[in-house]
Amino acid sequence: HDEYFVRIVVKWVPILTQFCGDDALWELIFIEIVSDRSDSVTCDTIMSLVCNCAMRWSNEHINACQSWILSQQSKCSFAGSIQSLKVSLRFLVISSEQKPIQCFDFGNDANVPRLAYAQTQESTISAIRLALDYLEIENHTEPSNSGIPQTETSTGRNIIPDWLILLVLISKASTQHLERTIDCVLEHSNKAS
Repeated sequence: HDEYFVRIVVKWVPILTQFCGDDALWELIFIEIVSDRSDSVTCDTIMSLVCNCAMRWSNEHINACQSWILSQQSKCSFAGSIQSLKVSLRFLVISSEQKPIQCFDFGNDANVPRLAYAQTQESTISAIRLALDYLEIENHTEPSNSGIPQTETSTGRNIIPDWLILLVLISKASTQHLERTIDCVLEHSNKAS
């Protein structure tokens, strides 16, 4: 019975919330449901829900949700929650409507979508910090026998992780975005040292 209910939720929540959403809906999806669950089946279900939402929601709804995610990062709502960060990163990457990273033409600016997280300097910094916070938490929670950080690429060697895709998407937006990304990464690495 639970499996049937989950399939209904994954199918109908994105459809019923296609044109509008609010802080309560986004908090439920990106923080509350995720923090209550830890098993991989439920995490996969939540990822499916988030991907379906990113594919079905209107542009206005996606932009509002992206802005909300970035505001939560600046409020530290995701602090310490690797699953909330992971789900939020997946939504930001999927909702960018970007081609797969392997298909990028770095010389062609026509491929750059309008992203809520690339519109202002504050939103850009929040998105970069979201990716770097995820990477830092992930590296501290995964044991490493080889001294090499264990990121999600270790589970699928040909899969580029969402945090890296997000950093590339932001960097590709403009020269200023690239400079801001480099500055934030260097600042973050200096704090970690």
